[in-house]
Amino acid sequence: MTVKKAVSLVTIPEVFEAFIREQLKVVFGIKDAEIKVERPPNEMLGDFAAPLHSLARVLKRAPKLIAQEFIEKSKEEVPPWIQSYFDTNGYVNMTVAPAFIAEQIFGDLEAFMTVSHLRPETAGQKIMVESPSPNTNKPFHLGHIRNGLLGSAIVRLLRFLGFDVIAANLLNDRGIHICKSMIAYERQYNGQTPESIGLKGDHFIGKCYVLFETWIKLELKELFKKKYGADPDVEFDDVKDELLRESKLQQEALVMLKKWEEEDPDVRKLWKELDGWVVSGFEETLARLGISHDKVYRESDTYTLGRKIIEQGLAKGLFKRREDGAVIIDLSSHGFDPKVLLRPDGTTVYMTQDIGTAELKEEDFGLRRSIYVVANEQDHHFKVLFKILELLGYSWAGGLYHLSYGMVELPEGRMKSREGTVVDADDLMEEVVALAREVTGVKFAERKQDISEEELDVIAEKLGIGALKFHFLLARPESRIKFNPAKAVTFEGKTGPFVSYVFARIHSMLTKGSFDSSASIDTGVLAQPVERSLLMNLAGFQTVVLRAADELDPSLIVDYVFKLAQAFNSFYNTRECKVLSADTEELKNARLMLSFVTARVIEKCMDLLGIQVPKRM
Repeated sequence: MTVKKAVSLVTIPEVFEAFIREQLKVVFGIKDAEIKVERPPNEMLGDFAAPLHSLARVLKRAPKLIAQEFIEKSKEEVPPWIQSYFDTNGYVNMTVAPAFIAEQIFGDLEAFMTVSHLRPETAGQKIMVESPSPNTNKPFHLGHIRNGLLGSAIVRLLRFLGFDVIAANLLNDRGIHICKSMIAYERQYNGQTPESIGLKGDHFIGKCYVLFETWIKLELKELFKKKYGADPDVEFDDVKDELLRESKLQQEALVMLKKWEEEDPDVRKLWKELDGWVVSGFEETLARLGISHDKVYRESDTYTLGRKIIEQGLAKGLFKRREDGAVIIDLSSHGFDPKVLLRPDGTTVYMTQDIGTAELKEEDFGLRRSIYVVANEQDHHFKVLFKILELLGYSWAGGLYHLSYGMVELPEGRMKSREGTVVDADDLMEEVVALAREVTGVKFAERKQDISEEELDVIAEKLGIGALKFHFLLARPESRIKFNPAKAVTFEGKTGPFVSYVFARIHSMLTKGSFDSSASIDTGVLAQPVERSLLMNLAGFQTVVLRAADELDPSLIVDYVFKLAQAFNSFYNTRECKVLSADTEELKNARLMLSFVTARVIEKCMDLLGIQVPKRM
């Protein structure tokens, strides 16, 4: 089969757009028209369509008439890779020749399976992705899983494009929330260890944090009752800050925080011991999720730099000292309320260390872009942070980006760590792996196939953790999600196990067919509609990857790989498309090649999502 390689397949929409623009100059004398090629809603309308409706005002004609005239006057110039060329209701539609699609994919499969050559300008450009940035006073929960998986997928996508990506984590390892856990530990568990109490270190310290919050909640209720009694005009939430200032527990935590910042040896010793337990637990959780980091920052190392920057800004007049001693910045002219940067007692706040960490990142790496993966409840915080850094005169502040994502909810509402009403990440992983083991065991039993307990465990781990990742990356980042483990591990619908099962089916078929990917294949025999449909789905791989990276949205990969798996199923289940028992050896090999490439693309998409696909299920 000989097909002229006119264009890399990923650029077909762009080349079609360029053709339309060039012909608009010839046919209507219109230069630099804004034309955006679309995918039609159904295959009857072709593979791509260019809307000409925006020209109606200029040409003073109905879009339908414009498209008809355009088709008639430009049809002689249509390139050979366009199979059909027609108009529908103001659109110029076209279909791509199947032989051209096949040649673009199979002609140089390794080039097709990469995208970095399509964006040569990305090579070596440094981007940092910070995620999941946990507090070291509690274990990972659902929200941390979404954060970590989203950040990890973004890292994989950007690296695939050729960027020099630094996967970073920021441990929020200091502050009043840490002191609360320390106080509860001293009061309730002094001298005990995670081993002696039978808990992972992060779970143990998280238990201490919840205990402190339980105590202070009771204390505040007593203070409210004593001070306001049954006064119907006073609401607890309205006076909570006032009550906190009178709380002995709160004051004890603030005193400990001040001692920590003054480097009190006893406080620092306790902090270091508890911190070690928590971080060890974090590392275990992250390893099971397949998340790793190139650089780990600690707020305990960066808050002093933040304080120094605040003091410099104070000397320059950018910041002001309030009567109570607090240092603030007045952002009213920028649409924000005044922001406290140092408390009256001189201790730092979150914003202080974020300012210091931002400068340290730039000093360490000289970043083109720095991406913060943080839940949307912190949207305001990052707007203020970026504005402060801009006002401080940092030229790199324009490269900072907050990738905001929606919160993860329990069926009864959002999670609250301080009340202990969270879904623990470790428990959740155990649950999905157990469910995956159960459904996989049933699958093998139904097919009357033997499988060892060890192999079943390996498959269940890949399938369960993969199902978790697929489900958490299913929605666009800005969307809120609810997680249902049973739905995530089903083989029905838009799930990781469904896609993994299709991959395993293809792998089994390729093994049975003794497929040799290096053999010469005539893809011109792939003439069935479902074969063409599968080819068109494969053709979208590079475009989708580029778009997902540009938009920092792995859900586009999830959607694509699911539809690709569906397209393969339609091909596989079509009577006219038998593979191993095809009518001719030539047709069998072509269909095996089509299946092989589908498996390659599925595996790469799942890899970009951080998912390992079992070869046997």
